[in-house]
This record gives sequence, structure tokens and C-alpha cells, in this order.
Amino acid sequence: MNTKASSLSDLTDQMVALAERYAQDALMFVPQGCLGIGTDEPEEAREQMRLRLRTQFLFPQFSGRSLGLMAALYWQRQALTRLVNVPQQNVPAPLQAQTERLTSQLDQRFMGLVSQIKELVGYGALSRVQTFIFEREYVSIAFQDLPG
Repeated sequence: MNTKASSLSDLTDQMVALAERYAQDALMFVPQGCLGIGTDEPEEAREQMRLRLRTQFLFPQFSGRSLGLMAALYWQRQALTRLVNVPQQNVPAPLQAQTERLTSQLDQRFMGLVSQIKELVGYGALSRVQTFIFEREYVSIAFQDLPG
């Protein structure tokens, strides 16, 4: 990795760590009653708010709708990452076709959401660091090395 890419990666790591700390610190001051963002589960509501605060720190130019789309993108990325990393031998044969179909559908929705966000937020207007963060933290899928 060249020095420029390494420094961009280091800067991204620092920004993400700062965003996470900001979100955790800010969340301590949010009254429990204000966390009802469409869920009855307090822990889920806290996690949604933490993600929203984190995203707002990283992308301060984003509005409410954009923040909501970014949260949806983040959760879809998490689900898709889990699906693509399930070893086929761990999926019962009758469910393999269904799992593949679900993965394909989620992948199509995920890519559509990526395109929608890029159009909505003016992807070209993001800073170089924000673009790197967007790609690494919200878009890229981490594939695990599977044995054999």
C-alpha cells in the first residue's frame, strides 16, 4: 500500500473512531423517551440512534432522509455480509436455493440503495475522506476466507 493510501486509511480510521466516540457520548444525554424511532425494543432504538449520530458526524451535510437511507444501507450491508459468509455446507440442502435467492434479492436492493444515495446526496460533492468512508464503512462487503 502506498503512503497516500495508507494515510487516507489512517485518517479514515481516526474519523470513524471519533464518530463512534461522539455517538456514544451523545447517546448518554438522549432521554430514554426520545429513542422511540419506530421500535419497541430499547436496545434496538439505542443502536439506531447511535448509528444515526455516527453517520451525522461523518456526513454533516446529510439531511434527515439521507441519514435514514444511510442507516438502511448500513443494516443491509450487515445482513448481506452475514449471508455471503455463511458456508454452504452449513446450509441444509433444501434451504440452499432459498438462501441464494434471498442473497441475490438483497444484493439487488443494496446496489439500488447505493445508487439512490449517490444520486440524492451528490456523491461527487463528498470530500475524498468521506468518499473513502462511504465506500469502506457503508458499501464494501467483507468476505471471509472459507476453508477448503
